[in-house]
Amino acid sequence: MQRLVNLEVKKQFPTIRILPVLVALALGTSFARAAVIANFAFTDSTLAPTSTDSGVTVSNLSTVSTTSGAGSGFVTNDTPGTTSGSPTYSQTGFDGGGYFTFTVTPNAGQTLSLSQFDFFQRLGSTGANRTYTVEYAVNGGALVQVSSGNASTLAYTQRQSPLSGEAALQNLTSSDTVEFRINGSLIGADATTFRIDDLVLTGVVPEPSTLSLLALAGACLVGRRRRA
Repeated sequence: MQRLVNLEVKKQFPTIRILPVLVALALGTSFARAAVIANFAFTDSTLAPTSTDSGVTVSNLSTVSTTSGAGSGFVTNDTPGTTSGSPTYSQTGFDGGGYFTFTVTPNAGQTLSLSQFDFFQRLGSTGANRTYTVEYAVNGGALVQVSSGNASTLAYTQRQSPLSGEAALQNLTSSDTVEFRINGSLIGADATTFRIDDLVLTGVVPEPSTLSLLALAGACLVGRRRRA
């Protein structure tokens, strides 16, 4: 009987010994990395994102008019006040209501927490006061406003929207789709354009190596309990 007990202990000993090692390795590795989730620099007339993180799927940018007179949008090499001399996107004719929009969805097996959404904006010419708001919605739910301000400047100005405090935008999975909107008011009333550039969405994504180590440690623990 004593020999059987010793054999059982020896069979379990490798698992018992390696489990803390796996957990230590996982905990010693950064759980997440900061990443540019999506960047729109408007180098493509299709309005596709210039770059995206490998763990997400990002739609093209599009424009929606909420009133009549949708006008037209175009990519242009905008010199006055540009931040990098790169092409920018201009939209005319929202006639008092309209927005730019795109969506973000984590890929299968991936989680995502969003941190910040920034973009540069200016008007094409002087006119009445304009305002902007930035909103998001998760899975087609209610829109949530995260920032707003005056949009009347003729020089490109960075508009910043912190997202790390938005609980709904943390730990997103592949079953979640987030829509972002940049809303403009009174755009096109005097034939001016609403111009945006360098849209950058940032966040944190788990390190695959960390997830693999934790999964392996969990599998070892489950196996040990079953043998017990």
